[in-house]
This record gives sequence, structure tokens and C-alpha cells, in this order.
Amino acid sequence: SEKRLISIRKGRTLGEMSLVDQEPRSATCRAARDTEVLILDEEALEKLKESNPLVALALVTNLAKEISRRLHKTTGTLLRADGHSDPVMF
Repeated sequence: SEKRLISIRKGRTLGEMSLVDQEPRSATCRAARDTEVLILDEEALEKLKESNPLVALALVTNLAKEISRRLHKTTGTLLRADGHSDPVMF
């Protein structure tokens, strides 16, 4: 069965974890309407690193920030679902 995890708006990324860690994706994406996407695979990222390392660094930095933002959001959601109102240190 399908379950909507998140909705992604224009200008946002998806699949960035797989680009960074080269592991299989954890979910499938399905567009709700006509969509244009830019696909950046491992090979294209390597070419970008060679041709323009500063742009590649900025891209990877922004991907890391996006992953961190989503992890913070997920952690907050899990804590609230478990009945915690304040962050918990483990």
C-alpha cells in the first residue's frame, strides 16, 4: 500500500540521501501533477567535482543541510508521536 510521506514543492530536492551515501532509495516518488525534474546522478556529480569543485562543494553542502533539516523534522515528529513535548537527550 502507498503512504504519502511528504510533499515536495518547486525548488526542493528528493533522493539526495542516495546521491550522498550511494545506497538504494528508501521511498518512491510519484508526481501529483506534471513535473519537470533535474536528475543528478553519481557520474554527473563526479564530472561537476572535476569541472567546478566550488559549485560541487556548494551543492553537496546544500544537500547536507537539506538532509539535516529533514532529520530534525522527523525527530520532532517521532518525539511528539511518542508523547514527548521537549527534546530528549539519549
